[in-house]
Amino acid sequence: QIAEALAGSSPQTIQQFRSIISRFYDHSNGVFTRSQVVSYIKKMEKRGYGASTRMMHFRVLKRGFEIANALDTTIQWTFGKRAPSELAVQSVPWEESKIAFSVDEMKAMIVVAKNGQLPPSYTALVALSTTYG
Repeated sequence: QIAEALAGSSPQTIQQFRSIISRFYDHSNGVFTRSQVVSYIKKMEKRGYGASTRMMHFRVLKRGFEIANALDTTIQWTFGKRAPSELAVQSVPWEESKIAFSVDEMKAMIVVAKNGQLPPSYTALVALSTTYG
């Protein structure tokens, strides 16, 4: 049933999906709940997995929950469609150390960019990073 749900995916993608879901299943003893997802991601962090790997596992788990819901409607993905952005940072250990600049440093860069003191490519980078990042 997983293969059907992932129709069109490469064999490597299907194998990776199965591996992640299997690891989650072993971790959670077959209990598909929000608290088990949080526990699984926290365990990954403790074992030294990077933020991008944890995020990929989170996305695979989301898809796994959607597939499981088709088989058992009591299995619900309770993080919402926009998760993990909706998650409380304290609930799931995403990479908090990625903040490179303080708020005051960002404000100073914006002022410098608005005053035309940066090359156009730097100004564009400041604009994009303050809009999307």
